[in-house]
Amino acid sequence: MQRFVYVTAATAALCLLAAEPVAGYAKYVALIPNGDNVPDSTNIGHLDPAGETGLNDFGTAFGAAG
Repeated sequence: MQRFVYVTAATAALCLLAAEPVAGYAKYVALIPNGDNVPDSTNIGHLDPAGETGLNDFGTAFGAAG
């Protein structure tokens, strides 16, 4: 049982160390007309506030437009 605890703790530590930080880019908000007026503008174009589940239709079109 003690070995299981150590292995689980080591696995959790490795996962935390391997995780990459994610940051939004304010420069994209500036490219959208009236982008500063959008409520919660940090996740424009994403399906969820964390930006983990992909892009919505606007995000897909914005990415395709360059």
